[in-house]
Amino acid sequence: MRRAGSGETVYVHGSFLEIRVPEMLAYTWRWENAFPQMPQTRVTVEFAAEGAGTLMTLKHEDLPEIPVCLQHRSGWLTAFDRIDKIL
Repeated sequence: MRRAGSGETVYVHGSFLEIRVPEMLAYTWRWENAFPQMPQTRVTVEFAAEGAGTLMTLKHEDLPEIPVCLQHRSGWLTAFDRIDKIL
């Protein structure tokens, strides 16, 4: 990803904690070049059949404070909008 304004590249890395094909992924989330004081967090994504499609539920846990939660919410919503346009 690139930071707005500066264009600096930031990365996220982590490890899979649990995989249940085809219903769930859980993994750690750790920033590089952004949010330097933020601890490692956890992301869980669940998939469920819904009609002719798939319902995806995302939970991002252990975010340290409300402003950081809101920034991540905005980022996830932007990503979902991009996915929706592609699919």
